[in-house]
Amino acid sequence: MMGASTVRSEQVLPLVRVEELAQAREDAGQPRHPAAVVVSGSLDLPWDGRYFRYRKQRMFILTGTASAENRQRCQDLQVELLETGASLNLRKGMQQLHALGFRKLLAEGGGGLVGSLLQENLVDRAYLTIAPVFIGGDQTPRLVAGPQLDPLRRFKLTACIQIGDELHTTYDRI
Repeated sequence: MMGASTVRSEQVLPLVRVEELAQAREDAGQPRHPAAVVVSGSLDLPWDGRYFRYRKQRMFILTGTASAENRQRCQDLQVELLETGASLNLRKGMQQLHALGFRKLLAEGGGGLVGSLLQENLVDRAYLTIAPVFIGGDQTPRLVAGPQLDPLRRFKLTACIQIGDELHTTYDRI
């Protein structure tokens, strides 16, 4: 799952890039690449960009209500549209994905998406990677954006591994 801002700014294709991992998915009876979900309230997306044109997996867009034009775009691009009502509702969207058979979801969004998922109590596990790269500046992305969480969401460190210069951590919801 990615937020629309991430799709617009990065257009990173959500593909398994390591052949052995893609083959392992296939051997386990899964598609080589996991399904992709884009979350967008406005549907202001790079429709002609590589994210939608060069994909190799099932794709969904989660939104509130789509216009007839955007419904047609999705149909033309063979993207499945999940509408949640007058405005985007992540909880309803997750229920729709669950009804389609999805039981695990990895959200790779920016601070807005992460903040919204936490606000709705939809996060069971967090993966954080600490890498020795510093961005700086006033527009530096935040891990969590949006209103302050009340109550705070608490997680417990359950795994930590060093790979090269990076520290990969896993936290489970308490």
